[in-house]
Amino acid sequence: MRKLAVVVDTFPCWSERFIARELTELLRRGVDFTVFCLKEGEEGFQQDEDWHGLLERRAVLPRGLMPSFLSQRWLL
Repeated sequence: MRKLAVVVDTFPCWSERFIARELTELLRRGVDFTVFCLKEGEEGFQQDEDWHGLLERRAVLPRGLMPSFLSQRWLL
């Protein structure tokens, strides 16, 4: 079985609900994935239907794993 890695800046993010819809469709089709994010998103998504089943697939990357040129560029 293959596994997909999805890399985003912030997860979840209210302004990027399309990501939730796309990931939900992947789940529906049986695709196994993990969402790697640089920053943990806002609170309050647990009750939101669009994000159901996605938050437990999130892995927040430690700053130390980020290449220094990226962390300086975006001031993480």
